[in-house]
Amino acid sequence: MAYNISKLADTYAVMNGEKKANQGKKGPPFPQWKPTLSDDGKARTFNVRFLPYQDQNEQPFQEVSYYDDKSLSPYRLVAPAQFGLEDPIAELVMELRKDRKNKDAWKVIKPLLPKPRYFAPVFVREEADKGVQVWELSPTVCKDIYGVLVSEDYRDEDVTSPEKGFDFQVTVSPSGKTFTNPVTKIVYPVNDVKVLARTKSTRLAKTDEEVRKLVGSIPNLLDIFTKQCKSPDELRVMLEGYLAIDAKAAQNESGTNHTSDADDVIDPNILKSVEDQFAGL
Repeated sequence: MAYNISKLADTYAVMNGEKKANQGKKGPPFPQWKPTLSDDGKARTFNVRFLPYQDQNEQPFQEVSYYDDKSLSPYRLVAPAQFGLEDPIAELVMELRKDRKNKDAWKVIKPLLPKPRYFAPVFVREEADKGVQVWELSPTVCKDIYGVLVSEDYRDEDVTSPEKGFDFQVTVSPSGKTFTNPVTKIVYPVNDVKVLARTKSTRLAKTDEEVRKLVGSIPNLLDIFTKQCKSPDELRVMLEGYLAIDAKAAQNESGTNHTSDADDVIDPNILKSVEDQFAGL
């Protein structure tokens, strides 16, 4: 047989809506944790210990900025510039930001501004058998936690200390809101997450051996995310595709009776100028 019947069956199942497509997206090389509702969909509370970690900016969580516009890539891309690596997207954005009067050019490039996320190594008491996990935090939740760390009650405490640190109560509850993935069109529920620091310090684990094992299992997130960066050549190809999509859209707009606000229409000549600047870089 000239084809793989097993793989063909999988493809058919995806086309028939019986199975989700596997688009080759690799998961992160570390165990992820996310606060989830109870099996019956009700609020749930976890006892979470943030583990000792320091990123390149001497922050307790690893900040990672992503390019997240779906016209650039179906999946978010780690922005290399934050790690001091060559980044043609960041170079073009910086070049166009010099001319703030050029509003049309800024409309083209604004969606490429990187968006931050935060990754925290954690030990979840209720899931002790899973060891060290990594919690991806939204800017909102991260701000709430940082607010605790800099407060008068905790600013002089080493909250992540294995010996005298503090657990956090993390409560997740239904918000009633939903989010639709722009690529897969799958609708996900959006939950509210609240964090509250304990007032009494505790040891990370009972024995020295357990403490050493947990601390020794903390992944080097900086190294992991640096290695996930695309090469400059790969990013250039993606950026060329992004600009080509915008150019085509602009041509279609200019050739039709567009009924929306004229300020939303991008001049094709501006796009040509942006492309020329990119080529010059």
